[in-house]
Amino acid sequence: MKIGIFFGGPAREREISFAGGKTAMENIDKTLFEPVPVFVDGCGHFILLNPELVYAPSIRDFYPPKSYQGDYRIYSESLGRMSDDELNTMISTVGTRITPDKFSEYFKFAFIAMHGPACEDGSIQGLLEWYGIPYSGPSLMGSSIGIDKSVFRSQFDGVIHWY
Repeated sequence: MKIGIFFGGPAREREISFAGGKTAMENIDKTLFEPVPVFVDGCGHFILLNPELVYAPSIRDFYPPKSYQGDYRIYSESLGRMSDDELNTMISTVGTRITPDKFSEYFKFAFIAMHGPACEDGSIQGLLEWYGIPYSGPSLMGSSIGIDKSVFRSQFDGVIHWY
């Protein structure tokens, strides 16, 4: 079974997510599952990443490609607005851009190694649910409540003993 390993994203925790994605790729039982690296760039584009790039030290070591970075190591959203053709050309140097409606053509299950807003707040879970892709971790509701610590505490006050 093909498992989409989702990592990256727009949140500041994207490098931690990248490390989590690497760990998942390295430790998944490859006799049972085929890992499919799905990199989400800072603008929310889904990219089937060339597998060898998963082992780069940092996201900025491969994306945006060095030819787009100039003298500074930046994240893709710092490049400014690009046309779809320019964006697709850049993405093609690291992998293949896919849209959520095509996820099921590439994998049957999603392992979410993403962190922060737009990643573990229910957004990615809702997107996966919309397209019928089962995923790891809490549900859309659990994620949306869990990311808001004050709402989470109010829901479970008296049930969980806070230390």
